[in-house]
Amino acid sequence: MILHAVFCNVLARVSTSERAEVFERLSKLSKSLDGVLSFEAG
Repeated sequence: MILHAVFCNVLARVSTSERAEVFERLSKLSKSLDGVLSFEAG
């Protein structure tokens, strides 16, 4: 199994709700990718 981590820096001017939307979209995308077992953000 390959463990992969991606770290993101988000500009301070990006609102909390915009950040949440991006991570929600990434979570949904990960469900459509073969072999992806989980997506975690926080």
